[in-house]
Amino acid sequence: MHETLKSLLMYTREHFKNEEKIQRECMYPYAKMHASEHENLIKQVEGMAKIYFIEKSQPIDNIAISRMKDLLNMWLIEHINKFDLNLRDWVVPAEST
Repeated sequence: MHETLKSLLMYTREHFKNEEKIQRECMYPYAKMHASEHENLIKQVEGMAKIYFIEKSQPIDNIAISRMKDLLNMWLIEHINKFDLNLRDWVVPAEST
């Protein structure tokens, strides 16, 4: 779980930075809202890392694994479907879709 959270933080920071750059270049009108969503997701991952590996205030058990799974599902399904798919229309020309 430690390596997964560590890798997830590294990946999301780089991925979000690149995605937000594309949004600025495309003049995406919802860029600030989208960046705020990214910030919230990173804070959630950092919060999990803090609880389980810095403070060690909660055990790494099936509940912890379930919470991480729920966070990943929320990000991969809800964030991508709700936020990232809207970006497609600004990045991909209409005749390409």
